[in-house]
Amino acid sequence: MRRFEGDDGSATKAGDAPRRRPNSWPVRVLRVLVLGAVFAIPGVPAAFVLMPMPRGADGITLCMPVVGPMQQFAEGMEPELEEIVHIHERVHAEQCRRLGPVAYARTYLDAEGMMELEAEAFCAEARTLKRRGKDTGPWVSRIIETLYFDYPHGNDLSYSDVVRIVGAWCPPPDHRSSLPIHP
Repeated sequence: MRRFEGDDGSATKAGDAPRRRPNSWPVRVLRVLVLGAVFAIPGVPAAFVLMPMPRGADGITLCMPVVGPMQQFAEGMEPELEEIVHIHERVHAEQCRRLGPVAYARTYLDAEGMMELEAEAFCAEARTLKRRGKDTGPWVSRIIETLYFDYPHGNDLSYSDVVRIVGAWCPPPDHRSSLPIHP
């Protein structure tokens, strides 16, 4: 007795072991990854453009493979705030290009790495204000407080760690400020 076995048109005798297709698990995994990338590359940017801004955010930068940095900004900001937010997000776009999407994501997932990336962006804002002749002490103090209290870091970082990280990126406060940023 012969029976039909599969798509290749082969027939086997009863009792014969069925032939295994040449597909191995690495080939299947590769197919899934390729199909995932094919659908994700256009899908994630489309979703990013269509999604509303997260509550409380003035700007957001997404670092995508192939596409690069994608940015979205809140509407209705005051002109001075809008400029500062654009400076901050421009730094994140530069970080994305400099590190690449994988290293950028890996860095952002590490508590200290995320603080470094954010401190660099926030401190670019402070440098802009310093060039305009403003006292940056209160601004730097606010950066430290924002990073320590509003950004997730678990028990990985202490307040003094955040002060150290911000101090490495921010301009030192001018002589009018009494805020020490280096402990």
